[in-house]
Amino acid sequence: MLTGGNCATTGATGVVAETPDSRVILTWSGTAGVPFRLSNLTAQQTAALTQGDATPVNDNRLKYLRGDRSNEVTTAGVGNYRARTSVLGDIIDSSPLWVGPPAQPYADSWQDRLYPSVTMPENSAAYSAFVTANQTRQNVVYVGANDGLLHGFRAGAYDSANNFVNSSAYPNDGNEVLAYMPGATLQTIHNSTATSDYPNTQYAHAFSVDGSPSSGELFYGGTWHAWLVGGLGSGGNAVYALDVTNPANFSDANAATLVKGESTRGSISCANVTGCGTSMGLTYDSPQIRRFHNGKWGFVYGNGLGSASGKAGIYVVTIDPSNAAQTTYFLDTGRGSAGTPDGIAFTTPAETHRRRPRGSGARLPTSCAASSPSSGH
Repeated sequence: MLTGGNCATTGATGVVAETPDSRVILTWSGTAGVPFRLSNLTAQQTAALTQGDATPVNDNRLKYLRGDRSNEVTTAGVGNYRARTSVLGDIIDSSPLWVGPPAQPYADSWQDRLYPSVTMPENSAAYSAFVTANQTRQNVVYVGANDGLLHGFRAGAYDSANNFVNSSAYPNDGNEVLAYMPGATLQTIHNSTATSDYPNTQYAHAFSVDGSPSSGELFYGGTWHAWLVGGLGSGGNAVYALDVTNPANFSDANAATLVKGESTRGSISCANVTGCGTSMGLTYDSPQIRRFHNGKWGFVYGNGLGSASGKAGIYVVTIDPSNAAQTTYFLDTGRGSAGTPDGIAFTTPAETHRRRPRGSGARLPTSCAASSPSSGH
């Protein structure tokens, strides 16, 4: 709970709110994940966040975004920033996502039906061992809010016998364990239009992290991982990826390993076509994490609505099995143009194989031969 107090839903009482400085809030520098602190931002990000401020600039606005309320305008008219009723911003279109213990129907022996003679890297690390190792990890509920942040709130845990636990070690109290401000959002959360400038006293409303995140497990570097991937919905043109395998690792110090990347319409580069960023619109999709028949894991998402090119297509991101390097492809449906715009808001994976029962030995991976998009007009 960002405000502290009691939670009638879970029965938690006397919850102490996190202080602004103690919150783990990360962002994307353009090349790596970094803590959301002024000293870690690039010169461009600092300029965007402090535009219009008197020099020398300070981190008061950043502190406000972290939840500091000491500079909010009082009833006497003293203060620099808008007075808030709550540190947590409004949640409109982002659906909460619960991530608990690993629960995919994966067996320990993998075989691809299209390429049965190919050695599957997943056979080197049993999925069941990954399940056992993470059975008791902290449950976290993730949701995007229009305060510029994806939030992760703790929600108890399960013990090794799969019994729900609400303990001092794993409280079900809604305290925030992680927050992420997309780099794309950092560029716009403070701007020259007063009614959409989040800290401004004349702020009316603006969407920022308004998309619903998705989560899935994937294999690279000889081990299993859990990623969370999300877009900004009506809030912008970007898709981000975070490694949420172990909430115990959520810290400023681990920012570079927790943030796996972020693509915007200005930064995205595709291996198969040039200028694919012009086809990225508002990213409404909850990207789908799957394994492909080329031996790589990755995720798929619709290009969104309102792109400059007006095309309808999907982005496919593959992850290198060794070092997790991401390669993006844009698949154009041939529908839409700048004059007659189209777009794909959401994608749905279509499984193209049968699975054998769990524990039956060799079986197919959750390969995804194609994503079946639904066009969003």
